[in-house]
Amino acid sequence: MQYSTYKQQLNKCIVNYYTLFFFLVVVLSQTIFVCAAQAVEQLKINQLGGFEVKFAAVKPALFVKEQNLIGEVTHKPGDSFSVHFPFDVQRVHYLVNNGDAVNAGDVIATVEGIDVHHFIESYLLAKKLLSIAQVHFDNNKQHFKDKIIRSSEWVEITKSYYTAKLNVEHIEHQMSVIKIGNDEEVSLISPHKGIVKLIDQTKQHLQGDVAFNVISQDALRVKLLTVLQSTALNTYFQVTPECQLVLDHREEIADKYHQVLWAKPDFDKCDLRLGERLTVTPMKKLNGYKINKSAVFEFNSKNLIAVKDNDSLKLFEIELISADKKNYFFTSQHAFTDQQVLISSVSILQGLLLGLGEE
Repeated sequence: MQYSTYKQQLNKCIVNYYTLFFFLVVVLSQTIFVCAAQAVEQLKINQLGGFEVKFAAVKPALFVKEQNLIGEVTHKPGDSFSVHFPFDVQRVHYLVNNGDAVNAGDVIATVEGIDVHHFIESYLLAKKLLSIAQVHFDNNKQHFKDKIIRSSEWVEITKSYYTAKLNVEHIEHQMSVIKIGNDEEVSLISPHKGIVKLIDQTKQHLQGDVAFNVISQDALRVKLLTVLQSTALNTYFQVTPECQLVLDHREEIADKYHQVLWAKPDFDKCDLRLGERLTVTPMKKLNGYKINKSAVFEFNSKNLIAVKDNDSLKLFEIELISADKKNYFFTSQHAFTDQQVLISSVSILQGLLLGLGEE
């Protein structure tokens, strides 16, 4: 019984001993690692031994690319001129193709239907009625001043005149986009210079329906959908190295986690087509630098680079911002001006910092 109790106490002591031993080992290793990281700020280049030593210059980076967005070439709501059918049409013959550039006054389509002749007759009759109403109005104006006619009669005369006048003005507004030939052929013309957008020809063409739209080249925008506030610091958007877009405005109404941006292209350098989908790269303003990826290494949970200083290497902490295929983009509290950074044997340097090369 005494022997069993003694054995249990001995095993307990052994477990406590090993637990304490491993705890001390962990604490000691962490202390050595931290002290080494804090102490080493500069090394001699010859400490790398016979390994290859190459350097590359740190280059300034004013912008950094962000994740690509998909854009659509369109126009903001309301930035188009719509031409409507002035009467019910049975047949439309478009003389231009969808997306063609047109000038003001160009014939876009000819229309046919049983209401064509009725429309022309209505216009001629409206002008005659206006002429009669104007004569009656002018003749009775002085009579009303001389109190020859009653006020109620003058009100009816005035009402008839202005009703006829408004009717003619309404038809003439429609006539501003209509061209009537000698054989009563009716053509629809463009009211402005721009890009023509035709309407689905399979639908019925009733009075008041849109026949086509004309969109000014200057009204073209690229519509982008992006995560909320992700582009607050974007200076511009890049379609190609030559074609750039600038932020026109941001819609303040969000669609859950996204919002709509409208970007304006440089029309002299961007050949964009209405309805086209584009891959657009947001370019974020960066007051930082870029360096070959091989130059950056991690030590003590920090990203570092080794900068050449005569026959030594100085270590500087950097904050990585982004990356492309070859380079890291970063910022730092240190200003790098035409300085050379180690880009080869970086793993050897990292080993020296960890103490792997010491005896």
